Amino acid sequence: MKQFFETYVNTQIVSSSMSQLKDADNDGDGIVTSGLTQLEMFDLSESILSKTTWTNHLVLISRTKSEEERAFYLNLCISENYKVKELERQISAGF
Repeated sequence: MKQFFETYVNTQIVSSSMSQLKDADNDGDGIVTSGLTQLEMFDLSESILSKTTWTNHLVLISRTKSEEERAFYLNLCISENYKVKELERQISAGF
């Protein structure tokens, strides 16, 4: 779980929603709401990360080398509804 967090914490997939929350709350003269409040407002079930299985994420984290490669296989996995074996085969084949 720690590796999942460290992998996706700074990616565009997650940070774009968090940035929108910060921008909406920031009037320029005040403090942006606390991180805990922003996390409570962020619904992971609406994120692309929730559209595939935990095992697929484990494969993506361990087998991909870059953020771009991981995003490519994540989108492919979601659009083609890949199971773990098929995802591993696609990564091994260098699709």
